[in-house]
Amino acid sequence: MSSVHTPSKQSLHSAHNTAPSQSASMLPHPPNYSLQTPGSQLPFNETSTTQNQIPFITVDPVKTMQLFELYFSNHSERILDLLEDKYPFFTIDLAHISNQDLLDIVNCHPDTIPVIGEAALRAVAQTTLQIQYQQEAQNINSADLALLYKHNLAFINNLRISPINAPVNPNLRNLSAQYADKLIQIQGMVTRRSQTLPQLAHASFTCQCGATASFSVQRGAVHRPANCSICGNTNVAFDQGLSEFCSVAQVRIQEDPDEAGECPVSVSMVGDETILGDVKSGDRVKLVGIYRIRGERLNSIHKTIRSVFKPFIEVLSIQLVKKVHGGTDEDIEDQLRGDLKSFQNSQIPDDLKNIIPETDKDSDEKLKLIINSLAPSIYGEEYNDIKLALLLQAVSGVSKSESGANYRGDIHILLIGDPGQAKSQLLKFMTQITPRSIYTSGKGSSSVGLTAMVAKDDQNEYYLEQGALVLADQGLCGLDEFDKLNFTVKAVLHECMEQQTVSIAKAGIIATLNARTSILAAANPVDSKYNVRKTVVQNINLEPTLLSRFDLIFLLLDDQMNQQKNANLATHLLSLYFQGNQDTGHYSVDLLRRYISYVKMHTPELSDAASQELQECYLRLRSGSDLRSGRVSALPRQLLSLIRLAEAKAKLRLSKEVTVQDVLSAFKLVTGALKTAATNENGVLDMRLLEGGEKGFEDLNEAVKAYLKKVKSCLVHEIFELLKADGLNSSVDRLDQCLQGLVDDQIIRRSRDTIVLIE
Repeated sequence: MSSVHTPSKQSLHSAHNTAPSQSASMLPHPPNYSLQTPGSQLPFNETSTTQNQIPFITVDPVKTMQLFELYFSNHSERILDLLEDKYPFFTIDLAHISNQDLLDIVNCHPDTIPVIGEAALRAVAQTTLQIQYQQEAQNINSADLALLYKHNLAFINNLRISPINAPVNPNLRNLSAQYADKLIQIQGMVTRRSQTLPQLAHASFTCQCGATASFSVQRGAVHRPANCSICGNTNVAFDQGLSEFCSVAQVRIQEDPDEAGECPVSVSMVGDETILGDVKSGDRVKLVGIYRIRGERLNSIHKTIRSVFKPFIEVLSIQLVKKVHGGTDEDIEDQLRGDLKSFQNSQIPDDLKNIIPETDKDSDEKLKLIINSLAPSIYGEEYNDIKLALLLQAVSGVSKSESGANYRGDIHILLIGDPGQAKSQLLKFMTQITPRSIYTSGKGSSSVGLTAMVAKDDQNEYYLEQGALVLADQGLCGLDEFDKLNFTVKAVLHECMEQQTVSIAKAGIIATLNARTSILAAANPVDSKYNVRKTVVQNINLEPTLLSRFDLIFLLLDDQMNQQKNANLATHLLSLYFQGNQDTGHYSVDLLRRYISYVKMHTPELSDAASQELQECYLRLRSGSDLRSGRVSALPRQLLSLIRLAEAKAKLRLSKEVTVQDVLSAFKLVTGALKTAATNENGVLDMRLLEGGEKGFEDLNEAVKAYLKKVKSCLVHEIFELLKADGLNSSVDRLDQCLQGLVDDQIIRRSRDTIVLIE
């Protein structure tokens, strides 16, 4: 009795009055066809189905087999390489197939790829392997050679075809019924991947007379035989022990969020685990597959199906892609493999050799060119340190896990300042050149949108829909309008920024998702204009506990009175407007992105000298503390920030060790940021200013108001002398700022040197 996978069209017998087809799986599965030899008979007769349910191959299978065998025979060396490397996927570039007949068959009848094509691949591989073994066996008679041949022969069954560069490239938004059962190529971002599920590939049925037969799963369903053709018995049973299963997963892909426009559309796709590989949420992918449409019943009782079919894509191959500045996508899977191999062999790719800095100095010309290439339209020397910090954030430090404690390597940066200081431009540019990056706005983001939400799938099962922070895992998340985040979102960020995880406990799902994400945030002052008399916490209305989790906080203030700076800025903006897109000598966005991807893999170690310098720098920061006044100039978190920044600086030039100069560069960035964000009126670092403490004006304000309540009016120098006698040492400028604040609050009225309390 011959066993076949799929009956031929002539062997199907009509049985409309039989029981409905039994579903073989919750997920759709690629149909698995096999050719039926003439004269073979089915032991069981299947129930009849429509043409839409079983897609018959209308091409000549013998001719198609010959065309595939001819193609693979011309690539026998590649097949041997796959067997040697134990890599199961044979890549077919559809753009380079010279045989037009084979190309037409593949494009019009893509079902031939996993059926006839892979059968031909295995046949040619077996023939090629036998020839190689016979040739080598004449010279070497070894048991090891025979064992290797046996292992390679067994591996042939794992060979799969991986087609790339399909000629039909519709956008996700344009997918329609005209592409049904056609080979297409689409690209987008993976937003969800289901757990691995066992998928029925071949269903075996057993009759009471002992006859058995195997049938292929057709688009997620297997059609139960109507009766046994040998004994005529209608009582046939599904035999799980003789059936074959494979591991599959369902993936949701949506339009790339980098493309601005309408609400992104998404589509489900299903594929074998071996094809999907390590694809995870947040990956930008390009895939080739067959566009399927599937009908669904109104309910589980009736045979009636809905008129609106659900689409999905049957994945045949999938590749990682990256975003290029020109708006197109470039395959990087093979390139990243080559980069990783070169990285392991300490061989720098040729196109990156000229960009890597040569020294650890901040004045290194190549480093300065990289910094100038970051958002080149933004002008000003005050941005140099900020751009260097953003570059270090993109490559990040080195994550560590010791004694059960995890130390993050990701660097968090907050930009605060007046409107029009290019904060949003910096955020958008960094999300363009940093791998696995996402840009979002605090005003339009919810807690579940940033972390994860619980939803129901088609089978009414709960699943987690991952948010921006999880999708940007091991990447960068740009949060604009950070001050506009609601309270619940800010509460979630506490765990994400320090523990690098997002904890979910909803609808019976308890999970902890990785959110190893560098956060680059931008915030505007509460009063639209930064008030130097207030602390950072008061200006942007953020919790001190959240603010303290940022490694660097930069203030970008609009110096309106600097006429020379304003003139230089106007000249720069006008030159950009008139010169357009002329070459300015800066590195391109795609080259910067590849450079960051490459150096980010490096893991430098702290040298003894660098460790000693870190300790000294931290002690210098702490030396400004005053126990009597409660002032703290640095916290242990500043030491960890120094380590991360120094490691990132060493990564830029692929150094094996962190040098003393790397530590000094990190120290310069940390002190420079603290001087603007956490410096009191006497020019001393005071971390209390980042913890909600006042900037020293409250005590001064209270003293001035208390004195004026007694005397009603006085001269400025009288108040100055009184404050000095009471121990409130204050400069004249500081007293002027205090008095101006009271005038703005309409508490006092000032006329030159005379101060009058407003009753």
